[in-house]
Amino acid sequence: MQSSRTIRGGSSEEDLSAEVCEEAQGGQVDDDMERHNALLAELEKDSSLLDVVVVERRKDFTAGFFDHLRLLCEAHHNNLMRREELAELVAKCLAFVTQYDDAVKNESALAAAQLKFDKILSAPSLDAACEKIDQLATEKELDSVVMLVITKAWISAKNSTTKKEIKSIMYHLYMAARGNIEKLVPKEVHLLRYLLSIEDPHKRFAEVTKAFSPGDELERKDPDATYTKPDKLLKWIKVVLDAYYANRAGTLIKEAQKLADPQVIGRLEILKKVVEDEFL
Repeated sequence: MQSSRTIRGGSSEEDLSAEVCEEAQGGQVDDDMERHNALLAELEKDSSLLDVVVVERRKDFTAGFFDHLRLLCEAHHNNLMRREELAELVAKCLAFVTQYDDAVKNESALAAAQLKFDKILSAPSLDAACEKIDQLATEKELDSVVMLVITKAWISAKNSTTKKEIKSIMYHLYMAARGNIEKLVPKEVHLLRYLLSIEDPHKRFAEVTKAFSPGDELERKDPDATYTKPDKLLKWIKVVLDAYYANRAGTLIKEAQKLADPQVIGRLEILKKVVEDEFL
């Protein structure tokens, strides 16, 4: 992801970030801004490892950090693509932060997750260990707490002076667990992400219609298409909207509300009405 994209008459995003922070803090570009920018750069360097960064640097995901991103988001008022990139990044970070905080508060769940991981490590081979992870997923016992324990083990090995072979094994286990977690994401969530990425309402309606019309079972279908029922998609639309409008004290949800792009939320509201009026 390019951080030097030109905006506002050719200024780089780094310049814009400093400009925004100067306005917000009376011209003082302090250590907090540098820290927030460094964290943002790390997140955007490899967005596939957001969960790892959250575990490693949870204390840096403060309200101040999310407020800093809100200012950046507002500054990109003429760049919808960049605003949506930032909004999506924040949404993912908030999800991982929430999962992390919920997991560390539950001592009994952590102890149970550690026992499961110990059983995985007791496997006679790497393949056998991965099979144990697959089995946990099949039995619906591979949850965010178990994932946290495995992620911490990988981070610990990565940052230690242990042998490369051990680091490789821990990374392999982390990726195996993560792959299973991603498979557990409902197909409706993937479909919703795709629909919300479509700016043209007519095209979005056409894609919704296609998703609800798998066609004759004898016909050849698009292998990449996702088919579902209107009530199932509506369920997840309501889940997302409820989460967005929720006002849970003691969480970072309020900061997420500041960052959510009104146009994207607007699409979701329209999509909800379309599904209710046209397909139910």
